[in-house]
Amino acid sequence: MPKTITGERPELKPINAGAAAIDIGSKMHMAAVDPTCTDTPVRAFGTFTRDLHDLADWFNLKRRAKSLGFVVLPAPGDVEVAVS
Repeated sequence: MPKTITGERPELKPINAGAAAIDIGSKMHMAAVDPTCTDTPVRAFGTFTRDLHDLADWFNLKRRAKSLGFVVLPAPGDVEVAVS
């Protein structure tokens, strides 16, 4: 079945430029932030504790989470988790 083309894609506008995304996998986590914030807006991280610390550092979790109204809590394995 051939693809149907309906025309131009509408321009996508950011809703929250400060938002980030994480795709959590069993072997790696993919993380993305606003491309205007960094030279590398998408990065892959491993799943071990050190990798999660690197991910948190990359997101600058403590400062950003608190400014967005999240509470940063300690979790098992000396990891901090942001919850709303």
